[in-house]
Amino acid sequence: MEEVTKLLTVITEEEIKSAIISEARNLSKIYEGQSLVIVAKLSGVFIFVSDLIRQLKVDVGVQFVATQSQEVGNEIKSSAAKFDIGISSSLKGKNVLIVEDILDFGTTLQSLYESIEKEKPKEIRVLTLLDKFRTKRSFKFNYKALFNVESDYFVGYGLAHNDSYRGLRDIYKFTKVNIEE
Repeated sequence: MEEVTKLLTVITEEEIKSAIISEARNLSKIYEGQSLVIVAKLSGVFIFVSDLIRQLKVDVGVQFVATQSQEVGNEIKSSAAKFDIGISSSLKGKNVLIVEDILDFGTTLQSLYESIEKEKPKEIRVLTLLDKFRTKRSFKFNYKALFNVESDYFVGYGLAHNDSYRGLRDIYKFTKVNIEE
């Protein structure tokens, strides 16, 4: 027998679309008559943010932030978290929604949250597409996840492995399968 790696569908395009529409309605009610600034943490989040923005019924601006972190063993060191592209305009007094693709340890996201907090926005919310909810964390912010997932590696819908698979419409995980030779 030979072991091969295959993609297993975890979340379908229809499930993603439905969850985004529902959350956009919720956010549109919360921010009715107000504006919202989305701070999107690149790079796997760009499709999610695009779909979310098109569903929002409020004035929305977007700022993209590229971050890097260093994984050491099973932990991401917060001292290694840094921003390659910073916030381009003031967030003082504004409603801010940080949008993330996958929430794992949350260390880099915590650094981003604290950086935005220093600008004294009106409020900060965090929305993540996927939450690896069984991961041990120490961050101190509330967030909402559209989907809870196990600690697997995911691709599709903007998420990549070696910069491949981003264009897949569903979200997949890698799985090992034994096949007869």
